[in-house]
Amino acid sequence: MASGRYAALTGAHRLRNATTGAVLVDQLRVANTHWSRLKGLLGSRALRSDEGLCIIPCRQVHTVGMRYPVDLVFLDHANKIVHTERGFAPGRFSRRVVAAASVVELAAGSIERLGMAPGTRVVVEPPLNGAERSRSGKVGTILCNFGLAALYGFFIAAHVSRAFDPDQRLLVLPLVVQETIIVVLFLARRPSRMTSTRTLDWAVGVAGTYLPLLLRPRGAPGSLAPVGQIIQLVGVSAATVALLFLGRSFGIVPANRGVKTVGAYRAVRHPIYGGYLLTYVGYVLSYPTPVSALIVVTTLVLQVTRAGMEERLLAEDPLYREYLRRTPWRFIPYVY
Repeated sequence: MASGRYAALTGAHRLRNATTGAVLVDQLRVANTHWSRLKGLLGSRALRSDEGLCIIPCRQVHTVGMRYPVDLVFLDHANKIVHTERGFAPGRFSRRVVAAASVVELAAGSIERLGMAPGTRVVVEPPLNGAERSRSGKVGTILCNFGLAALYGFFIAAHVSRAFDPDQRLLVLPLVVQETIIVVLFLARRPSRMTSTRTLDWAVGVAGTYLPLLLRPRGAPGSLAPVGQIIQLVGVSAATVALLFLGRSFGIVPANRGVKTVGAYRAVRHPIYGGYLLTYVGYVLSYPTPVSALIVVTTLVLQVTRAGMEERLLAEDPLYREYLRRTPWRFIPYVY
């Protein structure tokens, strides 16, 4: 832990001017994992003139919760400066710079002192390796995976007894199958090309995935259980087909793991979410309780919000923008 006025970043990199070779930042820390990007400079008390933080990938930052202003330098994929913000105050959101691939946060006054104008190209030494992962990023991923696995274990335990009852088996198995596929694909997910670093995106993605695991088959099946069973079977079938096309490109936080436009994705942009919601509605009809209804309604709101967040991030890919033009429906053809 750092003490005193400054919170040392213990940067393992340097930032140089590519033309002159001059060292711009002697202690540059790189945030290139989900958790390190989310944390950023939160908790630090100030930046020294020789310190900086490089956030990768990044097109927009915020200073909510920070104690001091910073200079922001937005870099493209070639490490050329495409935009700067001087003396960016705490409690604000920066503009979103579409051309940017990363953002360097520096002590206030550094841009003017170092002559870091748009068009200047910089280099990071040693070069960044895409495979680099910080210890905190690994720990965060492990905790996220463990949390999902724990919730899944309680979910399965609550449904086991009902699954052995012939009269209730088809009322619980569709949801169990769907949630099992979700958990397996999440744990085996493919690394993304670009993942959102917005705290709200993470909160919505995690809540929308974890919340349905709180559904429980409380009480006896309701009078609409036969209808609920049919809706569940339709929903889980639709979600399973869509998941087969998605494969390991699955994730819970908006990210670009490749644009999918075949199979069920020809009809709607989010066939998986459409299938999920049918399954959840069918489950509530089978076991109608106020708690289950609240969970499903909240999940519906989260999934609609999540879909919009995913589209915002993916729309930065020209292939996805063309896909949006060709495919107007989100969840269900001709409905929504």
